[in-house]
Amino acid sequence: AAKLTAASVGLGRTHYDPALRLYEQLDQLLSGNIPADLPAPNTEASLDEFAPRGKLMKRMQRADDWLKANTGTEGDLQSESEQARHEALMIALLATVTAEKKYDMADEPEYRTQAKALIEASRAAAEAAQKNDFAAFSTARENMTKACTACHLDFRFDEE
Repeated sequence: AAKLTAASVGLGRTHYDPALRLYEQLDQLLSGNIPADLPAPNTEASLDEFAPRGKLMKRMQRADDWLKANTGTEGDLQSESEQARHEALMIALLATVTAEKKYDMADEPEYRTQAKALIEASRAAAEAAQKNDFAAFSTARENMTKACTACHLDFRFDEE
């Protein structure tokens, strides 16, 4: 989609033809097909090339920021429980991905321990949000913050 947007900057055949090819590829992908002229995937590429840890961390930060801004009271949690559950599960999912041993330093025991703490706390927050249990949710959120802080004191990566 980004390539299509970049190719769609002018008028005339020199802009239209490349944009049309990209549109057709995108249309085939969205229809569940593999475009014939799509290059073969790089099976040797690292996980970080497809899902850079820094980008995953930014999405986790966005989820955390949303939780801070929208779930500060019991009433907030009750009115936003579905979205709170979604954001907490998003953090748990992305923490699971960033704990994959294919990422730099993810095989270190301390990193794995801290990632596990975040995953467990995020899952607990999601469960508490689903049950509208503000006390349990608040405790889980505190544990999420502690896990993030502890990890970022020990580990920081260039892409963050």
